[in-house]
Amino acid sequence: TPTPTVTPAPTPTIAPTPAPTTPAALPFAAAATPTIAGTARAGFTLSARAGTWSPWPAFSYSWLRDGEAIAGQTGVTYRVQAGDAGSRISVAVTGTKAGYATRSLTSAELLVPAASTPTPAPTTPAPTPPPADVPYSVASTPTIAGTAQVGFTLSARAGVWTPWPAFSYRWTRDGVAIPDQTAVTYRVQEGDRGTTIAVTVTGTKTGYVTQSLDSAGLLVPLPEVAPPPPAPEPEPEPVPDVAFEAAPDPSMTGIGLVDYTLTVKAGTWAPWPSFAYQWLRDGVPIPDQTGPAYRVVAADVGTSIAVAVTGTKAGYVTETRTSPGTAVLATPVPPPPPAPAMPFEATAAPVIQGTAVAGGALRAQTPVWTPEATAYSYSWARDGVAVLGATDAAYVVRRADSGTRITVTVIGTRTGYQSASRTSEPTAVVVDAFDVPPAQPAPAPGDEPFASAPSPAITGTASVGSTLTAETAAWTPEATTLTYVWKRNGVVVPGRTAATYVPAPRDAGSQVTVTVTGSAAGYAPTSRTSAARTVESTGEGYDVVVVLGQSNAQGVGTGWDPAVDVSVPGLDQLAGSGTRAGQIVPAKDSLSHVTTWTTTGGVQSVGPGMQLGRRLLADARPGRKVLIVPAAMASTSMTGDGSYAWNPADTRSRVNLFTRALGQIDQALAQDPDNRLVAVVWAQGESDATRTDAAGYQGMLLDLVDRLGARYGEVPFLIGGMVPEWMNASPLRQAIDTAQQGMPALRSNVSYVPGAAGYSRAEDSIHYTAAGARAMGDKFFAAYQRATGAVQISR
Repeated sequence: TPTPTVTPAPTPTIAPTPAPTTPAALPFAAAATPTIAGTARAGFTLSARAGTWSPWPAFSYSWLRDGEAIAGQTGVTYRVQAGDAGSRISVAVTGTKAGYATRSLTSAELLVPAASTPTPAPTTPAPTPPPADVPYSVASTPTIAGTAQVGFTLSARAGVWTPWPAFSYRWTRDGVAIPDQTAVTYRVQEGDRGTTIAVTVTGTKTGYVTQSLDSAGLLVPLPEVAPPPPAPEPEPEPVPDVAFEAAPDPSMTGIGLVDYTLTVKAGTWAPWPSFAYQWLRDGVPIPDQTGPAYRVVAADVGTSIAVAVTGTKAGYVTETRTSPGTAVLATPVPPPPPAPAMPFEATAAPVIQGTAVAGGALRAQTPVWTPEATAYSYSWARDGVAVLGATDAAYVVRRADSGTRITVTVIGTRTGYQSASRTSEPTAVVVDAFDVPPAQPAPAPGDEPFASAPSPAITGTASVGSTLTAETAAWTPEATTLTYVWKRNGVVVPGRTAATYVPAPRDAGSQVTVTVTGSAAGYAPTSRTSAARTVESTGEGYDVVVVLGQSNAQGVGTGWDPAVDVSVPGLDQLAGSGTRAGQIVPAKDSLSHVTTWTTTGGVQSVGPGMQLGRRLLADARPGRKVLIVPAAMASTSMTGDGSYAWNPADTRSRVNLFTRALGQIDQALAQDPDNRLVAVVWAQGESDATRTDAAGYQGMLLDLVDRLGARYGEVPFLIGGMVPEWMNASPLRQAIDTAQQGMPALRSNVSYVPGAAGYSRAEDSIHYTAAGARAMGDKFFAAYQRATGAVQISR
């Protein structure tokens, strides 16, 4: 039997799974052919104008010469080169936006005319030219800071030029000068949309070639055209409205008196609707009163005011709720104002009783005022700085007061009279209790005096570093014990109780004495004091410069550079704050002012003081050093705020910063008789722009300068200008600057130092950067050099 043939079943064919498709990119609804603005001549700048696209994309640019891309020219502007002569310039603009097909369009070409052959000059010999001006060694291309949006302000940044010239500015729109726009800033206008804004900065200086440089352009975008709205969805079948889950009665806040305002509180509705309001007088709607607040009028007196609140929301039943009424009462007649307070007819300054020794007690004795004050309050101060918590009539002198002078301010009050304050004369310099020699022991009964007790003599060279010795001739009978106390200018030198004494630098120019006390059994202790010896002056003291003002004086500038902002041997500071306040320590940024500016992370800030100090040290004669007295305090004003003031005549503020600065200067000069005050730096005015006018500010500053001159002589007083970009933005700030600029005409020792342009901090334009602070230090030094040619330096 034949075997049947088995035919295999065919394998089924499986169709491939189609790959997912990406939605096709949409074409732009509008894409204009670009145009070129500007003059096609060598040296001129051309600007690309993209025209109107919809929607608005991101643009990129490629400039073409005779149809070929120019290497590296992909900005919105192009400066025509000499090599473009005879060529045709165009620009390709490409628009890209997510979901849309990228598109490129090319502008029409502009022909750059070929250079013409110049006509030969006549052969007549030219006159000898004057000496040619030299070019600047550095002239940076300017930049523009700010946002190129309508209503925003752009600022020109000139960059670094060497040497520093005077600048002028010209703002351009698509390469064409904008009329009357020649300031350092420019406010973007509505007509600037779709154009390119740039600035030309020109530097001029005698002896140098005037040079103009153009910034890169900024494109002011056109408003984005919104895409067409999507087709409306078919409306769902209507459903019946439902009631609100919560609709409480409203309430009102306010007082039911004429000219007072009542305000509605709708309460918490669920869900939250849109509200409409209607105010009611005795239940009747008040015409045109449909807002959330109502001002009570005279016609409401004797009625009840309420408000109806209506809540509406799609899908919910509109509901109205009415508040309880508020009765409107007649406004009571206010009592007559009290009689104006009168000044006291006569007041007297308090007198401090007691001895200015650490541990001793002082008391304020106030003479009788006319009429007598019914209450007195007190504030004790150390070198003009209030002592925290010292507000009683008595004060116990502290060791921390040593080396300072104590004053007390008494404030008298009486009903019907204006409060008045008077400050005492300062005490003598406070002496530490350890500096006071122990009292000589009283003689015991029956003790006899020494038959002979000659005074000691001081031998040795009276100069710094040498050794002085107390030589005592024989006493009769011989003293079994001799003790020694050395004094400087009559004040005990702590710890110096040996027979020898080595004068320190602070002893230079001082008179040194020694008191010897002898004792022996059966004889009364006896003391004898030597004749004084004057310690020779070394001639190697400090040139002292004090820095006064607010934050730009103490330094806020970030950008501390370890290679530039370095300490220098011979440049020190008298610390104004911290654990070493009042001590001479090496100077470094941030300088130790009365308050020291701190930044996040402890970053050091840079002020003008260190740069000025380094320049002064390099200029000082051999052997001299420079001591900076940092006495500035941030956010302080001349006019004062009740807490701090620079105005010397201010008695209202808790701390007079000028008085405190005098104490710091006196302390610096007392360190060595060879110390001399050489300059005062003043960098202040920002906080006074809204507190006083130019005349008031200048009057207070003149008083400050005159008081310094009366105390220290006509030392150069250097006024530093505010940050120009910040100052020029406000007429009030410009008024303070005008007052400062007018000072040199009123006082011969005053110099005005213009602010350094181009160095404002991005974080807050009121402050200089570190580079700006260093630039101001250089400008202060230049002004000091000019001033010292005609100003007698105080010693």
